[in-house]
Amino acid sequence: MTTAMPAKETTRNDPVAQQHGKSAADGITGLMSFLLSQAVSLNDKVGENWTRKQFGLNLAEWRVLALVACLPDPNVQDIRQKLFYDKGMMSRITKRLVAEGLITSEKSAVNHRVRALRLTEEGQQLYEQMFQVAIERNRIAEDFLRPDEITQLKKLLTKYEAELRKWQDLRKP
Repeated sequence: MTTAMPAKETTRNDPVAQQHGKSAADGITGLMSFLLSQAVSLNDKVGENWTRKQFGLNLAEWRVLALVACLPDPNVQDIRQKLFYDKGMMSRITKRLVAEGLITSEKSAVNHRVRALRLTEEGQQLYEQMFQVAIERNRIAEDFLRPDEITQLKKLLTKYEAELRKWQDLRKP
């Protein structure tokens, strides 16, 4: 004789969530930080697939290459801080891009404590190809939003990032 399993409860009593005005059914999934994290993780997974398959770079390498292309006087430290990469990760990415002949790395003429980065001719060509694809992928991703929603989302994300940077600065030892 088989006994029926009790129906899975769809809500639970979560006094902490309720105390903060959140539905007990939502839990962590109702938090803005979690929703943003999910969206970013999915975006990165999709981006990783196209950069690797089409161009042979991982997403982190593409981002570094792109910042070298568009920042004035790019250097390892500035790019690392912009992307929130640790020194080890940035060093591995830089070494790979140099080994692939996509960038050069040398002591900065302005500040000898940092490494200046420059695109090689091959790196510039790859950047231009990848950026064209990135623009198209961005268009596809924005197709479901109205132009005013895109503008508003960009403003909100910029505001949110600025606030998070303040929090990060307050917590530095």
